[in-house]
Amino acid sequence: MFETIAFMGVWFFFSVITYGINVPAGLFLPAILMGCALGQLYQNFSQMIAPQYMVADSYMIVGAAAMLAGYTR
Repeated sequence: MFETIAFMGVWFFFSVITYGINVPAGLFLPAILMGCALGQLYQNFSQMIAPQYMVADSYMIVGAAAMLAGYTR
């Protein structure tokens, strides 16, 4: 689980750096990777709390979709 947290932190740092500079850099792939890491963390946490209710293993895909969807007001 620590590896996933470190992976997400590194990609978050890289995406913040690439967003703030005036060089063409992608934000699509870092968003997908951070969403996958967040979904994996949620799945690991849910399996530790209540393993009997875990029936799906697609939380990485849901996390990637959630990161790409964003939040707007």
